[in-house]
Amino acid sequence: QATIFFSDICNFTAQSNALSALDMLSWIGYNFRVIDCCAAHYGIHKIKTIGDAYLAIAGLPERTDEVGRGSDVNHALQMVHFASTVVQLFSGRYVHPDANEVLKMVAERNVLQRKAAGRRDLPRLTSQGSGSD
Repeated sequence: QATIFFSDICNFTAQSNALSALDMLSWIGYNFRVIDCCAAHYGIHKIKTIGDAYLAIAGLPERTDEVGRGSDVNHALQMVHFASTVVQLFSGRYVHPDANEVLKMVAERNVLQRKAAGRRDLPRLTSQGSGSD
């Protein structure tokens, strides 16, 4: 048994039309990095991103064993916590109590990845999105 997560960015076409191609890629990349950090925290396995959609799964035995939670984990509950966190981080109506910590993890991961790739143009990440210094 497994639980599947599929999300789509609301009004993506309208939002992407208002941005340059580079800004749109930066914006969607930021959003997916935040979701990736949440997925890693909850032991969710990202399958792929498709345009503005995100596909993930919970309940794969090798994944739950890998994070040390054992095969008796309630993967449906894991997925609910994951999805709830994602909604709270991106919605103005809800506030996740650890939003700043999650965003800090994303920023640190982004800086390390860019340094490893030899890139010097490190963007500044905030709760409103990304921007260049």
